[in-house]
Amino acid sequence: MSETKNNTGKYYLIDDAGYATYIIDIEQILRIEDNSVISVNFNVWEANSWNIDTNEVYEKSFVAQVLWKWDNCTHWSFYGMDYDPDIKDSEKDSYYHICGSLFVTRWMIMFAFVRSVMIDICGDKCDDYKDSDKELDRQLLKGYTIKYQGPEKK
Repeated sequence: MSETKNNTGKYYLIDDAGYATYIIDIEQILRIEDNSVISVNFNVWEANSWNIDTNEVYEKSFVAQVLWKWDNCTHWSFYGMDYDPDIKDSEKDSYYHICGSLFVTRWMIMFAFVRSVMIDICGDKCDDYKDSDKELDRQLLKGYTIKYQGPEKK
């Protein structure tokens, strides 16, 4: 027997100034009888503006809808920077403007953030997450904190 949980919280990648840079909004987690995670469905957002008094995210842009499976196999749906999954029939476009090496690095940081959160949720069940990958993630996420907000994690 499997269990599916919907709307299971959010993860924030917080920079050293206290601002969220990326958000993972967990839509669904599928587990099997022994409580092992089979797959996680989630949306990734990039924070664009913040409340200056509270540092809370004020505006965000969609990055991707993702299915992450237990074996680290992933399906990324990049619909474009103007897509909004909360708007029915939102326009899907394959365009992202990633300008300059700073923004290329930000996307690398986003991928390290996603992988770190998914390893935390699913566990490290595969041989393909090597020590060199873990070190790369540590280096990319240096100076950042990952914050979880939602129901108590299993």
